[in-house]
Amino acid sequence: MILNQEESWRSRYEETMMFTTDNLAAAKRNNKWGFVNRNGKEICAFKYDSVLPFLTGSALVKIGNLWGIIDTKGKELVPIYYDQVFYFSEGLAKVVKNGKTGFVNKKGTVVIPLIYDDAQSFFSFTTSARIGDKAGHINTKGKEVIPFVYQDSLPFFDTLAGVKQNNLWGFIDKNNNAVIPFEYEEVENFFAKTAKVMKNGKWGLINQENHLLIPFEYDDVTTFCNGFASAMKNDKWGLIDENGHEICDFKYDLIEDFTEQKDFSMVLLNDQWGFINAKGEEIIAPQYDDARDFSNGFAAVCREDLWGFVDTNGNNIIPLQYDDVDDFTEQGFAIGLIDDTPYVLFKNGESMTLDDFKTANENMSELFQTE
Repeated sequence: MILNQEESWRSRYEETMMFTTDNLAAAKRNNKWGFVNRNGKEICAFKYDSVLPFLTGSALVKIGNLWGIIDTKGKELVPIYYDQVFYFSEGLAKVVKNGKTGFVNKKGTVVIPLIYDDAQSFFSFTTSARIGDKAGHINTKGKEVIPFVYQDSLPFFDTLAGVKQNNLWGFIDKNNNAVIPFEYEEVENFFAKTAKVMKNGKWGLINQENHLLIPFEYDDVTTFCNGFASAMKNDKWGLIDENGHEICDFKYDLIEDFTEQKDFSMVLLNDQWGFINAKGEEIIAPQYDDARDFSNGFAAVCREDLWGFVDTNGNNIIPLQYDDVDDFTEQGFAIGLIDDTPYVLFKNGESMTLDDFKTANENMSELFQTE
């Protein structure tokens, strides 16, 4: 964020990453990685050859070719011993050693032995796993809850799990009852009660009753998000509504999800970004090098490394002259940066320096307090 207090500590390091929700950022010094809090205090030794950021209280760290896990105080939860480690889920972390997979707890104790040839991280206290050429499901105690009789399996989502039998996929419930017949060449997990499935080399969407929502006509398809699904034909993307109707031409290189208000979606054509509405109409033709979703009626857009704002009618309200911008707030302003000078930007296209704005509006100064 432009308004954050200057993080002078970053200058002490060769490379730094952004803060995550745990308020810790990775930093690199003398070619070794460690972590720093928002006050610039180092929370662990800088001894790691590679790291992955903190998520929900833990980070993945590597020394040489081996991985482990540390907590937000720098304490080693899982020893630097495994060929691969994964983030904790349901209190357990998936670990891999010599091609075998198992699970450890936050004390680093192996609670499910490394006997599996593959397994997914836990979700809803169960997961899919494979031994040899047989797949099934286990719970967080390591107990088999779905017998290992399938060729392949996916974890349970929305109460159903995909399993493969006789080279075709179907879906079972948690009692191992076949709910959706084994008739698909490929499947993905159910999400929001819809699943992506393939027949005759083409993708479609079904619901949990196996009713076809989107026909098997597409080279790729996504599940519905905010009322729309993206689909691909001949390497170009278009949009389909919840009634299965194509709402725009299949001409885009990429289509982002519609916003939660179901009003606009970002589209990419020939490396240029634009916007379409829920009717599939281009409200802003692809013309920008970069763009962000609409926020409070305005979208940040970028051309030749300079940022500005457009409104929902495609009008360029704030000229493209800023090095960086924050999105418009509910209070009706945004922040732009030119060199090292922050500006307050208004919906009518006017602007003033942040210092001038604070002087003129001393009673609003609390809006600009740094963290």
